[in-house]
Amino acid sequence: MRNDPTRQLGLVAVLISLLLSCSVEKWQAKPTAVGKPNEIAILWDSTALPRALRDSIIRYWEQPYIITPQVEPLFDLRWFRPDQLEADVYKRTLRTYFIPLSTEDTSSSLHRLVSHYIDHRLLLPAQKTQLRQYRDIWAKGQIIIVLRAPNRQALVEGFVRLHPQIQSLIAHHDAEVIKANLYVEGLDPGLRATVDSMFGLRLDVPEGYKVAVKRKNVLWLRKDFHEGMQSLIIWKKPYRDTQQLNTRALIDDFNAMGKMIKTDIPDDRVVVDDRHFPVYRFTRKIGGLYAVELRGIWMTEKDFFGGPFVLTVLVDPQRRELLYLAGLVWAPAKDKRDLIQQLSFLINTVRPKAVVTSNESAH
Repeated sequence: MRNDPTRQLGLVAVLISLLLSCSVEKWQAKPTAVGKPNEIAILWDSTALPRALRDSIIRYWEQPYIITPQVEPLFDLRWFRPDQLEADVYKRTLRTYFIPLSTEDTSSSLHRLVSHYIDHRLLLPAQKTQLRQYRDIWAKGQIIIVLRAPNRQALVEGFVRLHPQIQSLIAHHDAEVIKANLYVEGLDPGLRATVDSMFGLRLDVPEGYKVAVKRKNVLWLRKDFHEGMQSLIIWKKPYRDTQQLNTRALIDDFNAMGKMIKTDIPDDRVVVDDRHFPVYRFTRKIGGLYAVELRGIWMTEKDFFGGPFVLTVLVDPQRRELLYLAGLVWAPAKDKRDLIQQLSFLINTVRPKAVVTSNESAH
């Protein structure tokens, strides 16, 4: 049969078109994931998943954040059906997804979405409950956490058992965004040098903070914004014995420091409001030093100001010092969870100068 030049050109055009479309699909850049920290998109098929699971998710993830004056949830939850996600590209570009998946419900719309978009192997019969995580499926900077169980009852029990582990994965993922928001203007090398010279600490102070008070052994840094203020107060005192680390003693130290935060009312001061709100205590190590953390609500004694605080106290046995770092938020017209979380993140960047120096020498 004779070759038809027109037919050959048509075939070449079709092949080129297919190659180009495959190339575009392969190399098309993924969008950057959108959304705030502490926000979880939950993919939910109400026909397949038990109501007890939804109730457990709400119970654990919408419990109050520790601690804000008005009740704010631990996480902001967004519930989506699989068809909503398939129909809306934007809904597939959020930062954090949680998918509870029972492998016995083979006909559910959730199964079809997981098989098409994520990993068809997740639909194989599960022998036990397990967590799987996937990165950057629909967008860069995205995490999808799948709780996979052999049946509905195991799914409920698995969530109750594993929700702290899921929260830890989300917190680690959110740390990137919290850091980006905190240091959006960069670092302030001058204030970092000030903290270093006064306290022997390396602290990554962001741009935007200013010195409000600077005295011997006390430094108050504050960042003012349209609807409030974030404060970081650092001070130190001699360390004598472990009695200084009991909760009442640390509250008294905070209240004594609060005298330097002035309001328009004479002799007013900032104190811990432990009459109306609980004070939570945690212990851990930061930069190799034992640390005690208190979380609660501060107030002014003679006015109506108040807000959340986080107080971290480092014990430096070599220098026989206690190093205090207190983060306070005042933002009467705003939610405060994310603001106090930023201060907590900032405080946790602190490292004793000796530790930093030795690490730098090792490298």
